[in-house]
Amino acid sequence: MLQKNSLITPYERSESDESASIADAAMALLRLTDGIVRRQWILILGTTLIFLALAIIYLIHTPPVFTARAIMIIDAKKEPSFQKQSEQYDAPVDTAVVSSQVEILKSDNIASAVIKKLNLINTPEFGGDRSGSVNISPSNISEEDKKAVLRRETNAVGGLVGRLTVSRVGLTYIIEILYRSLDPDRAAQIANAVVDAYITRSEE
Repeated sequence: MLQKNSLITPYERSESDESASIADAAMALLRLTDGIVRRQWILILGTTLIFLALAIIYLIHTPPVFTARAIMIIDAKKEPSFQKQSEQYDAPVDTAVVSSQVEILKSDNIASAVIKKLNLINTPEFGGDRSGSVNISPSNISEEDKKAVLRRETNAVGGLVGRLTVSRVGLTYIIEILYRSLDPDRAAQIANAVVDAYITRSEE
């Protein structure tokens, strides 16, 4: 009896077949995306317009904030022991010393001095009004009035410190003072007043 043998060889996918499969998958995904967009275009357009309207409303109703910048340089005075060293070497100010001056500039004492100097407690930005109602005669002031004034002063100090940024510039003797305000002139006044208050304190 004759016996017929057949040889079966495995099929190997070529690179062209793989490329065709990837292309088919990409086309299927593209058709699916196109179908979703066609069906939901009204929802997508409506959502986009809503977010755009909200952004415009936010920009219209949010007042701009101005930042004023003041610069001061720490006096690099040396201790007597350092003065005996060679004049060829200029010992840098200790980092801890400069950091302590930064903290002083951010302190409540400096903020309180600025508020008193510029009478900020009676400005709307610090919770006051232009009527100057806080200026009550000492002879007529009651305990409740004293507590109210103290609360306003405390709130004003907290508001000023919260909008004040003080930082050292790199490893230099320079300290940068930034103050944010809705009024550009007020921002500049307060930034400069912080420096003045620090200088006055240092001279006492």
